[in-house]
Amino acid sequence: MAAEPAELPGGEFFLCVAALEPRKRHDRLLRTYAKSGAATPLVIMGKGKPEHEAAIREQIRDLGLEERVIMAGYHRNPYPWIAAAKAMLLTSDAEGLPRVLIESLLLHTPVISVDCPSGPREILTQELADFLVAPDDEKGLAEAIARMDQGPVEIEERHYRQFLKESALPQFEAL
Repeated sequence: MAAEPAELPGGEFFLCVAALEPRKRHDRLLRTYAKSGAATPLVIMGKGKPEHEAAIREQIRDLGLEERVIMAGYHRNPYPWIAAAKAMLLTSDAEGLPRVLIESLLLHTPVISVDCPSGPREILTQELADFLVAPDDEKGLAEAIARMDQGPVEIEERHYRQFLKESALPQFEAL
């Protein structure tokens, strides 16, 4: 599905794929993105209640990010976007299983995430843990965005091997 045609923004971009709702913390995302000084534009993909989308758009205006943040709406197939992104950003207060992080790694897209309950810590291992930041550390999150903007991490199979069916199914069957 990542190879399907899609109308992507020209050039590099950061991506956040998340429902437009308060627990996904787009407010944190926008504040830290603004503080990072990153030159790479940010694309926010998702849908939500009109009042939540309006609050995000208002914060974009308040932070003076109208020229750097793209509200892409909902897309049935986000995979071409994920595959083309410079990095995936996740700033939620909580997740069940943050599948978007695993999907990003499988598509060789680096990830920056807050260390929310539950999942990011188990997914971002090895040197990828350098891009796992405490939820209340907005300075650290802004610095992680700036570091990724300057030099994106190369994702290799060893970063996502544990999520491949060849690795996961034997463990599940052993239960």
